[in-house]
Amino acid sequence: MAPGRILAIALAGAVSVLLAALWLALHEPWLGAEFAEPPARSAGLIVVSANAQAQAAGLRAGDRLRSLRAGGQSFDVPAGWLVETPSYFIRYSDYNAFLQQQGELRAVLGAPEVQVVREDGSAVALATVNRPLAA
Repeated sequence: MAPGRILAIALAGAVSVLLAALWLALHEPWLGAEFAEPPARSAGLIVVSANAQAQAAGLRAGDRLRSLRAGGQSFDVPAGWLVETPSYFIRYSDYNAFLQQQGELRAVLGAPEVQVVREDGSAVALATVNRPLAA
C-alpha cells in the first residue's frame, strides 16, 4: 500500500475519533453552571458561574448547593467529591464508590428538568440541555 494512502487512512481515523469524542462531550447533560468545591472540603458545591437560563431560573454565583433531584431520585453531593479524575482515589473501595456516585448523578441528570437544592433547602428547577461548544 502506498504511503500516501496509509497516511490518508490514519488521518481519516484520527478525525473520526476526534469528532466522536466531541459529539460525546457535547451530548452530556448540562445545567448551565460551573461549580467548585466548598471550603474545608465540606459537602455540597459552590456555584462559580451560571448562564442566562440558569440565572433566570434563580441560580446565582455564590449559591451553595447540597443536592440535585429529579424523577423521584436524589443525589446528595458528598464532601471532597470534585476530583479531576477517578485515579485520584488510592483505594479501590473509594474508586468504586465514586463511580457508583457518578452513575447516580447521571441518572438524575438524565431527566429533562433537575431541581438543584440550595443549602437553605430552597430549590431551583433547571432544564438539562446539551453542553454548548463554548463551554
